[in-house]
Amino acid sequence: MHSQRTDAAKNFEIRINHFQEHRYHNINSPAAINNLQPGSILLINCNVVITRKLYGILLSVLIAVAVVTAALSVNVDKLDGDPAFEKAVAIIKKYESLHTARNWPYVGYGHRVLKGDPYKKGDVLNEADAEAQLRKDLKKFIKMFDSYGNNALILGVLSYNIGPTNVKKSSVIKLLEKDRDKLRAAYLSHCRYQGKKHQQILRRRTEEFDTLFGLLLNEYKQQ
Repeated sequence: MHSQRTDAAKNFEIRINHFQEHRYHNINSPAAINNLQPGSILLINCNVVITRKLYGILLSVLIAVAVVTAALSVNVDKLDGDPAFEKAVAIIKKYESLHTARNWPYVGYGHRVLKGDPYKKGDVLNEADAEAQLRKDLKKFIKMFDSYGNNALILGVLSYNIGPTNVKKSSVIKLLEKDRDKLRAAYLSHCRYQGKKHQQILRRRTEEFDTLFGLLLNEYKQQ
């Protein structure tokens, strides 16, 4: 049966759920792959059978994807002191200001108290603790948008105010790197409070976008 196949068929073939027709090899180690003869068929999970050559191609693709993903990943532990990150922190502090007890469930510079947080109703953070919490939150949001490269910073800043879920559903995401003018308008549109346009929030959005859009974190410059 194998002798009737062309060389191309021997070296590049996928068979699914035809176990009674072929020889199969369970692959448990790289050494097992090296011992296979050309044209051998590999059984790799999900009842998918592939040839040795195709396995090599798939392995190369997976390695390439892993390398690209690692390159995009930002090390949040290195953000403190980064000029772009520090500008973002300064803008958030400027517009949030220190919250008081009456702002509960928000503390510090606008951190929403979540289950498991070490805060209770009535707590008021001092400036140092409030900034530490701000930096922790902003790093978390930036990390969420790692895959957007140099736009992770601006998306993280917007998430700090309106939440990452709202950012992911917004037109800002759709317009990234496509139409800067429309993107700016979409970003500035997130300036409503209780359904009405709020001038203070609009000023904040304007300063955020005009200051931070396109700024590269050092982490991305080095990659």
